[in-house]
Amino acid sequence: MGRAQNAAEYTIEAFNAPPPTELAEPIRAELAPAAIRLKKGADTVCEIWLRTAIPTETAANPLGRSYPQIPDTVLLGAIRVVSPMKDNRAQSFPVGTYLMRHGIQPQNGDHTGSTDFIDFALLLSAKNDQTVKGRYATPVEMHKQSIADKGADHPIVFALMPPKAASQPNLSKNEKDFWILEAKAGNLVLAIVIVGSYEH
Repeated sequence: MGRAQNAAEYTIEAFNAPPPTELAEPIRAELAPAAIRLKKGADTVCEIWLRTAIPTETAANPLGRSYPQIPDTVLLGAIRVVSPMKDNRAQSFPVGTYLMRHGIQPQNGDHTGSTDFIDFALLLSAKNDQTVKGRYATPVEMHKQSIADKGADHPIVFALMPPKAASQPNLSKNEKDFWILEAKAGNLVLAIVIVGSYEH
């Protein structure tokens, strides 16, 4: 867990609380009460609730995947953004409550070399996404909704990395100065680049 650090650095706190009431009840029922608070100095940045169990499958093409067993668009959890923060493209987005869904980076040449893996957590406003399965006929529709929620030209994205910590929850800074949050979601451990931006 995050250790005591100076005011410019990040820490985490584990706490227990019901998921945000802004979430639809079927979604709240899927989330564990064990939550994680990300802080910068004394200030709360966001709070995260992960799913009690994430559906998995056998991937047809696991190449470049950090979580090949997680299907596209699957619900991962929820996040309450309390203070201004930026995604992994260094783009700001509004404070509020969002769903976190699994996404796969489009392999269209626009993102070549931007991340080590093509899995990411994509944020969608809780007021526009109110079912566990989601109302998206295709992943592209999910991307478009995230773009609309953000009010910019790209979805709200946070990269997913293979977990490395011996125990969770854990917050660490890697060689690229990215802050990686690791936490359990049922039988899986998710490692999210919660602070940091990639070249694009």
